[in-house]
Amino acid sequence: MDKHPGTSRNTGNSWRGRRRVNPEMERNRNNNNRQNTIHNRGRKANNTVEKSRHVGFLFLQRLAEQNKNEILIQFNNNQNRFIEMLQGCFENPNIYYLILSLTSKVCDSDFDELKLQFLLAVCNTNFTKNLNNYIMELPFSRNREENSLYWNNQTKFWDNLITFLESIFKISPSTAMSRCRVLIEGTSKCCIYLLKENHTFELPDEDQLRLEKLRQYVTEYEQAQTLKKENVTAGEIIEYGEPTTSFRDLPIFPTEEDMTVRTPFLRPNIVNGAYSDVEHYLDVQFRLLREDCFGPIRDGIMQYINDSTRKKYDNIRLFRNVTFAEPYVSSTAFGTIVQVDAKTSNAFKKVNWVYNKRFLFGALILLSKDNCQNFIVATVLDREPTYLRQGKIPVAIVHSNTELDFDNKEKYIMIESDVYFEPYHHVLKVLKDPTFAADLPMKKYLVDVQPTSKVPKHFEGREDYLNTILASSETCFNESQFEAFKLALTHELAVIQGPPGTGKTYLGVKVAETLLKTLKTRGCLLLIICYTNHALDQFLEGILKETHSIVRIGGRSRMEKMKQLNLNWIRSNSESNSTKHMYYTKRNELKDKVRSLKQLQHNIFCLEQGIVKFHILKLVKISREMCQNIEKRYDTNKNCGVLEQWLFENVTYDWDKPFTISLDYIKQKLSETEEKKVEKDDYDRSIDDEDTDIKIEDLTDICDFTINKCYANLLRLHDDINKKQKLYEINTIRDNVIVLETKITIYKEMRTRWNNDEDKTNCQYSRDPTRMSIYSRWKLYFRWIDILKDELLKNVKVLQEEATTANTAYEEARMLHDLSLIQNKRVVGMTTTCAARIRKFIKELAPPIVIVEEAAEVLEQHIIASLQKHCQHLILIGDHQQLRPSAAHMELAKNYNIEVSLFERLINNNIHSRRLSVQHRMRPEIAALISPHIYPDLENHPSVETYANVRGVTKNVFFFTHEHPEEISGDSTSKFNSKEADIILRFANYILQQGYQPQDVTILSAYTAQMFYLKKGKQSYLHLRDVNITVVDNYQGEESKIIILSLVRNNLDNKIGFLGNANRICVALSRAKEGFYIFGNINMLKRQSKLWENICETLEEKNSVGEKLKLKCSFHPEQVTSITSDEDFDKVPEGGCLQKCNLNLSCSHTCPLVCHSYDRNHEKIQCIEKCERILCDLNHVCPLNCAVKCDQCKVIVNKCLPCGHNQDAMCFMEPNQVKCLVTITVKLPHCGHEAQKACYVNITSVLCPIPCEARLQCGHGCTRTCHANDREHEEFTCEKQCAKLKKGCTFASEEGNQDHKCQKKCYESCDECKVEVTKKRKSCTHSARIPCNVDVDATPCMNNCARLLPCNHHCKMKCHEPCGGCKQLVRKPLDCGHLVQVPCSADTTKERCTEKCKLLLKCGHPCPKKCGEPCVSQTCNVLSSRDVKGPCGHIVTLTCGLADLWENGITIEDEAILKLCNKPCDTMLGCDHPCKGSCSKCWQGRLHEPCSSKCEKEIICGHWCMEPCNMICPPCNRPCEVSCPHSKCKNQCGKPCVACKEECVRRCMHAQCNKLCSDPCSVPPCSEPCPLIQACGHPCRGLCGHPCPGVCKVCKPDEFPKDFLGEDYDDDAKLILVEECLHIFDVEELDSWMSSKSEIIGIKSCPKCRKPILKSYRYKDQINEIFKNDINPIKKKCYGTFKQIKVKQDDLVTKLATFLEEHKSIAVESSSWMKAFRVLEKHVTKNRTTSLITIEMNVIYLNVLELLSEKYEQYNILKTDILKKEFNNIITTLSEHLARNVRKISYQQQKDIQSELNRMHVTLQFSKLLRESGFASLRNKPSVANDYYDDARKAILGYNRFNLENGMDSLKLLQEELKATSVLSREEKNMIVQAIGLKAGRWFKCPNGHHYCIGECGGAMEIGTCPDCGAKIGGRSHVLLSDNTHDGEMDGSSFPAYSNENNILNYALN
Repeated sequence: MDKHPGTSRNTGNSWRGRRRVNPEMERNRNNNNRQNTIHNRGRKANNTVEKSRHVGFLFLQRLAEQNKNEILIQFNNNQNRFIEMLQGCFENPNIYYLILSLTSKVCDSDFDELKLQFLLAVCNTNFTKNLNNYIMELPFSRNREENSLYWNNQTKFWDNLITFLESIFKISPSTAMSRCRVLIEGTSKCCIYLLKENHTFELPDEDQLRLEKLRQYVTEYEQAQTLKKENVTAGEIIEYGEPTTSFRDLPIFPTEEDMTVRTPFLRPNIVNGAYSDVEHYLDVQFRLLREDCFGPIRDGIMQYINDSTRKKYDNIRLFRNVTFAEPYVSSTAFGTIVQVDAKTSNAFKKVNWVYNKRFLFGALILLSKDNCQNFIVATVLDREPTYLRQGKIPVAIVHSNTELDFDNKEKYIMIESDVYFEPYHHVLKVLKDPTFAADLPMKKYLVDVQPTSKVPKHFEGREDYLNTILASSETCFNESQFEAFKLALTHELAVIQGPPGTGKTYLGVKVAETLLKTLKTRGCLLLIICYTNHALDQFLEGILKETHSIVRIGGRSRMEKMKQLNLNWIRSNSESNSTKHMYYTKRNELKDKVRSLKQLQHNIFCLEQGIVKFHILKLVKISREMCQNIEKRYDTNKNCGVLEQWLFENVTYDWDKPFTISLDYIKQKLSETEEKKVEKDDYDRSIDDEDTDIKIEDLTDICDFTINKCYANLLRLHDDINKKQKLYEINTIRDNVIVLETKITIYKEMRTRWNNDEDKTNCQYSRDPTRMSIYSRWKLYFRWIDILKDELLKNVKVLQEEATTANTAYEEARMLHDLSLIQNKRVVGMTTTCAARIRKFIKELAPPIVIVEEAAEVLEQHIIASLQKHCQHLILIGDHQQLRPSAAHMELAKNYNIEVSLFERLINNNIHSRRLSVQHRMRPEIAALISPHIYPDLENHPSVETYANVRGVTKNVFFFTHEHPEEISGDSTSKFNSKEADIILRFANYILQQGYQPQDVTILSAYTAQMFYLKKGKQSYLHLRDVNITVVDNYQGEESKIIILSLVRNNLDNKIGFLGNANRICVALSRAKEGFYIFGNINMLKRQSKLWENICETLEEKNSVGEKLKLKCSFHPEQVTSITSDEDFDKVPEGGCLQKCNLNLSCSHTCPLVCHSYDRNHEKIQCIEKCERILCDLNHVCPLNCAVKCDQCKVIVNKCLPCGHNQDAMCFMEPNQVKCLVTITVKLPHCGHEAQKACYVNITSVLCPIPCEARLQCGHGCTRTCHANDREHEEFTCEKQCAKLKKGCTFASEEGNQDHKCQKKCYESCDECKVEVTKKRKSCTHSARIPCNVDVDATPCMNNCARLLPCNHHCKMKCHEPCGGCKQLVRKPLDCGHLVQVPCSADTTKERCTEKCKLLLKCGHPCPKKCGEPCVSQTCNVLSSRDVKGPCGHIVTLTCGLADLWENGITIEDEAILKLCNKPCDTMLGCDHPCKGSCSKCWQGRLHEPCSSKCEKEIICGHWCMEPCNMICPPCNRPCEVSCPHSKCKNQCGKPCVACKEECVRRCMHAQCNKLCSDPCSVPPCSEPCPLIQACGHPCRGLCGHPCPGVCKVCKPDEFPKDFLGEDYDDDAKLILVEECLHIFDVEELDSWMSSKSEIIGIKSCPKCRKPILKSYRYKDQINEIFKNDINPIKKKCYGTFKQIKVKQDDLVTKLATFLEEHKSIAVESSSWMKAFRVLEKHVTKNRTTSLITIEMNVIYLNVLELLSEKYEQYNILKTDILKKEFNNIITTLSEHLARNVRKISYQQQKDIQSELNRMHVTLQFSKLLRESGFASLRNKPSVANDYYDDARKAILGYNRFNLENGMDSLKLLQEELKATSVLSREEKNMIVQAIGLKAGRWFKCPNGHHYCIGECGGAMEIGTCPDCGAKIGGRSHVLLSDNTHDGEMDGSSFPAYSNENNILNYALN
């Protein structure tokens, strides 16, 4: 045994050492790794990555050189080893530097969830604790080589540490406060100071400032927890100026204020000129985009608020009576199902959701149940038509102030926004990001709009090479294209405008090809962003000629070439790597969470659809007793469950009824519950469309019986019944169908009855389950199921949160994996919407060049959201004269320039741009429509002048004008024109008949509703099935040979809508190449638009406009058909004319069709003439049509068969192929009976028709026909009713035994007879009611025993128990002569006597004890004449017993003397009454007695509380004095008043109020003089319409009222009478008084007598306002509503029910605490009807008990007996005090209790200090024992009221003294450890805390004594003595050296 002053057998360095690993543990760890399962496609990755990798110094050193993404990947792939390493102590201190380097890099990651997991792993291990120790040792380090990484990079170390602390505070402040606070506030500050002193190191000012900010943040966080900033308020003005709040404080999702405040702060987009700075720019763009989304919704909601009866509202769809139905879970979406009402649900079934654009993924949903005062904000999760057809909408709740209750079924209104929220969401999120402003590239152009430019960075210094490239490329372009090409390569920001057909895409592809050829940099070079998927495919297809290093992100490509370029395909075909392993690991974690959620959802669904398994129902506590009774009486081995047997026991089956459930209905129901397939909507919401579909199968079924199982069985039985031929098999199946249908019907009836049952709690319960009625059984079952469902629903939110977190981690892991796959791809393409959504991904990809096509069609916010800081070269291609960005809020388009794109804004500000001028698309006639009207200088390329004419039409361009009126779509505000559409469809069909292919023709519509009408109508035309039909806005950038344009508009108001928009007109007129046909009303368009007027003139010049469209037959040119309506197309049915074709077919017959333009070679046209070919030797002619292939001759002829019979047969058949159907009689070989059969039938298959007359073994007769193959009836099953009694039945009587008879079929096994009967026992005279099949004597008799005992008393035992020990209570005489009531068999000793003792003590006073207790003189309680000074300082008279002890010099405990002090307390309490208790009763002022004075405080109603002060002031129970001319309030004064709903009576000749009595009056009170004359003849001095005051200054001057100062009122003063007290005032004086503001809430009272003014009708509005806004809310808050009280009461009862279980320890140990709890429990149970304030008082009581329990547990953790008695005394005192004051704990008592709780807290600290090492040896030193220790004990445990400050000060003094004399510092401990030289884990403490060490292996082998205190130390056989402990603080070890844990955690893993 080595003591630290001695030497050691083995020396070693404290920071260097070899790692020792238990080989067996290492093997186990590797085996566990190999057993990890992941997705099948991830197995290969797992095998390559999951090699055993040691996480030590070298691994960390290599990893620190990697980037942040690789660090996250390696952490996730080696997570267990990382955490294992972080838990231990590091022998190599350089590891601390490396770990902080890793965390610093990870802090910069954008993958928030993976970053959070990494940082929490670091924080939640021992690393922060060990790091704290490491940093504290740095200033005292002498050997710098051992910690070289730190000493060589001190500044970097502190920078990494601060970055780590900043990041953890940002993402998880609570973790930072609990794990890192010491590092921030103490350790770092102390260490930096000492480093400066010892090593002259100074932290840079920047880092010092960051650290100070961190410390300030800690302080602020502790004070306020969270800093809440106010949102934009209604007071913000709409005028331009500076915003009052930052746009980053605005939420992305709408708030109640957004939906109801009309004036949000907005500034217009600056179209000409610069923004002041980036913040100004982003603020404008963010607010405009947010308002564009929310403004239209607000307008619709305000319409609803103003008029809730309308059917339609602008911009929104409103659904009433919506409820929350159930949780929802799909592959990666977790939320809630919203259910619309039945009427709307029926309407949803009729909607074609394939074409409908409602409820798209991400659409915004608002729900409100209080008329739009508050909203639940949600977004659509999945767009599944199967759900929508049922009226179910899966949503994700993004904001809600309340918890959802699925069972509550509260009704909401649901508002769906017409504005599609999803793309707004992602862009707003990007703009709001605090880092976005710093990352925004091209600021000098985008913000400052500087027209100067420079060469892109990658061409700097390479101008000559660039010029060479330009020169070589000039021949590929026309002049304008070359200028644009040159601009794109030589300017870092280039804007290229391309009018229709000028080759924008061609030019963009050429620019991309040139950049790819020229720049050979590694990594992603080029990001292509397009507005549409089609444009993106075209662009990428063009680049394929140059490179195949391309990735397309997004899954909506229709081009086959793009398949292998798609990210999904690349991912699924990628090779294994570390990121793939992490990806599948996170995927499996998500799959586990989804499985748990799906199982929960499945369980909840099953509860509503069937009968659960028996063991599941047992989980419901209240069902267990009944379940046991059911289990005893029903067979658990049957096919159907026990519950199913019980619930369907007495069901009667109608075996003869027809089937009631149709096969189609069954198939429909089963299809509704199949796995739903998600319909992809147009919004490309995922970069991953395949792997997100996580399929979960094999969910556990918790039901024995479900409706769906029944349907599935019915479907199977219907299939079987068609396959069976034997009658008995068919009957068996039929019976099973009847059983299933009956059970389905009963279940549905019972479920409906339960749902409609108003009294669900009242169940007719019976201990015998067989005696309950059918509905009573179901009612009880459904009640249990509801309880079970509530329990399941409690888990939904937790599981959803876990799944959401796992999904976020999975998404980020997928992004990291995708990055690793495509980071070296040269080109990446995506849409603008996708770019905003995956900005993190683009930021990591960091492409230096960005090309945006269709840039003029995209909102500016969308484009800038897709840019990142690495962008060095930006090329925008588009045409702002075609489609502009589309704003949802027209107000912003008109006044705020939101529809001005970035493209157009840059051109307006003269940023370097070029325009292309030669078009290659449109024939000249088409181009003339836009040039010069829109593009003055647009030229035609020669190639467009050689196009062929359109076949079948006289004009290549034509405007068909008509007067058919437009219509409004019933589902939206969009327009359609059915007549116009019908003509267009017929015309398009005609065009296709001319031989054109579907891809040559496109139908464009100006309105969405027209597009849907056309798409629906084209299904009726064979040629139109594949023709593209779309809206104009979706067709920009595309072209077609022939365009048919539908303009739709035609109305009496001459409104043309956006047909007047030049941009849309430009797009619509420029899509066609060869033929262009417009349908609309040209006259209306001309009147409303100058542009259309010009276009019309151009058309009229060419004679290309009119009301008749002329068609020309291609083969008969003279045949011209004029079209004015769709019926006219009947004249050209086949696309030609009405003349016959007359050309011959291949069969030589003439073509049967009229003239047709298609299939002129007649390859597909079929001949309809009759066939003339001969089929057989009998010259029969083929009866088929010529076009049909000839068949065999089927003419019927008579043939002679081989059997000799003649038979009619088809001509082609041979005689031996014909079956002879002649009936013949035969003798059956197996039975000898005769039977008839068809001649061809084999005799062995003929069944005998003779009935079988055999009697079966069961006694029934056989019901089959003769069956010789089963003569013994071994295979036959008797289907008749069983005639036997049930199995085990002992019922003897033949009559009345129906319940005992078997109810099964004869062939089935009989059930056990479980009918309850009464049986007489043989062993006694009792009977018992038990199941019939049970032996009554096999169960013990539980009746009371009836035998007489020897004492002649009856035995009190149970019948089956042995008699003895009479327990009859009798009165017996004791030795002392008293009588006592005891059990008959008990002995009679004096100790049992409970009477008062009659003996005298030696002092002469009567003994106060019981007779059975020994007399002791010291127990005499009579006061003596002895007075002493008590510890409290008062003179105390001792009792006789204590005086005797005093006289004999025996020490009396202070507590005994204090209990006798009767000095009055007289302390002024918190209630302002003096305390009437005494010094002893008030515990020396520590815990005052409850105040016994009367309360006498004024209540808010104006009355005075007369209850005792120690009781809670109840709501005032006097009659309410509130009244009006109509009625008087009948409530008690304490309850809120009911508002009067009669008409207001304020009326006079001057004015009349038209409001209700309780509403604010519409007219002010009349102030005109009263017109009445008094009885004395003088005018009334009162007011018109008011009670006359009845005073006269002339007649009775002495009685005339005076003002407040005693002066007379003026002669012209108008007087008013206060009706309550009849005092009279000047009306101005009283008006002023009544309208004045008071700091005290209450009713205004008479200034003279203080009586409340309630009746004076002049002040009705002021009185009503006080009641409405002040008094009634306070009454409600104090008294509470019934619902509030019920909720609070239930919460309290629930907490009481589990309270003892949660506080077991103190409940067992402290009887006083337990008694206090029981007092509260009894009080709460007894007083069920109460008020809120009473419940709050009960909660305070319970909280105090909980605090006492917590303190008790904290003391127990110390594992010491020091101060235990004193500590327990405080608990006892407080518990007893609580028990005496259960009704009310006053403010004074709460202060007293808090003071004692503070005493307990400091006592705990005192105990800790006294337990510390060294105190035992110091107790003998006078300085400590007499001074510091005694002072501390007196201050903490003294008898006076506790002073927290004094207690803590005394404790600190004692602590300082102990440290000064005994406690070792960290530096001293290091010196001792280094001097001894032992390895870690060999230092220990004796029972009194003294240090010692053990050499060798570190295990104790002998017992010695501590030289400091003599206590035993050490141990034997490597086992330490139980009162000795490991001293890890000495050497930093976590476990003793000789221990299992040591192998892992004592050494660094390097």
